[in-house]
Amino acid sequence: MSTPWLSILVPVYGVEGFLPACLDSIRSQALDGVEVRMLDDASPDGSGAIARAAVAQQPGVFALHAHERNRGLSAARNSLLAEARGEYVWFLDSDDLLMPGAVARLAASVQAHAPDLVLCDFRVHRDRPQLKHRLRGEGHRRSFPGDGTGLVRDRAHLLRGLLERGELHAWSKIAKADVWRAAPFPEGRYFEDIAVIPALAG
Repeated sequence: MSTPWLSILVPVYGVEGFLPACLDSIRSQALDGVEVRMLDDASPDGSGAIARAAVAQQPGVFALHAHERNRGLSAARNSLLAEARGEYVWFLDSDDLLMPGAVARLAASVQAHAPDLVLCDFRVHRDRPQLKHRLRGEGHRRSFPGDGTGLVRDRAHLLRGLLERGELHAWSKIAKADVWRAAPFPEGRYFEDIAVIPALAG
């Protein structure tokens, strides 16, 4: 089996109401050379069954791992990272949705630039968006200042941009697996992303 260029890693815990839509948004992408690994962190609801069904439908793309007891988000991400085979890793929370064409655009960026780190814009999804949500700019949030079309080679500028925006969440960052592995998520801590994301610019 050829080595995938991208691993999409999805921790699963108590998300049976969100996971089907998340997985559908992944299935809608062009998934050649992509593996999707999920981890059931001893979920108390039907999330594990939903994940198993995804594996049964596309066993060559989806894979499922499990913890015997609930160990939290950091441990789930670290366990998934240990299993990932892709050159690049994208952590996707199980209540997130991939925008149409997201994987194809990432592939084009990787082929053009081979970056160590990709910073993603995103939107806040609401079933009933109101005027106040539009005024907050929830339809398009930037995770980094700049035009978004080229490489940033100045690491000090990269770190400053990450901190200025304050968008220190793992799901809007895609990095080479080795970059993620150099900064594992701290287990047993709240706000674990804040401890890891600045290190990606190092």
